Amino acid sequence: MTNLSIEAVNSVVKSNVDGRVEVYTDEYRIYNGLPKLDFVIEHERVNHSNGEFARGDASINGCEAIHSWLRVFLRVHRGVNRYNLQLYISFFAFYHNYGNRWLIRLIKSCLNWRKEVARRHKKEIMLKASI
Repeated sequence: MTNLSIEAVNSVVKSNVDGRVEVYTDEYRIYNGLPKLDFVIEHERVNHSNGEFARGDASINGCEAIHSWLRVFLRVHRGVNRYNLQLYISFFAFYHNYGNRWLIRLIKSCLNWRKEVARRHKKEIMLKASI
């Protein structure tokens, strides 16, 4: 995002949020417009300039940690083609969300997909037979 503004941040948040949310950010002024969005029920900030990195639930350390893990994950692959970057990031997000259960989840997804393809194929054969 080269043209960073409050409106640009609000636009990105609107397009990626579903439902009402609590938002935790640092003190950067670019986030000033977030409380005005109708789906933001609470906006808390931590002030890094004053040495504050967490206050109650308000912390952005989780985001920073995930970003650090992503950098390590990508570094292992020794450079990723920009056309494949989204695939690597999507896999990382999948792995992060499902932890060590990711392989089981992936296999189940593939099996369900195959069942759905077989079901559609059977339906097409039945339609052709009835014509």
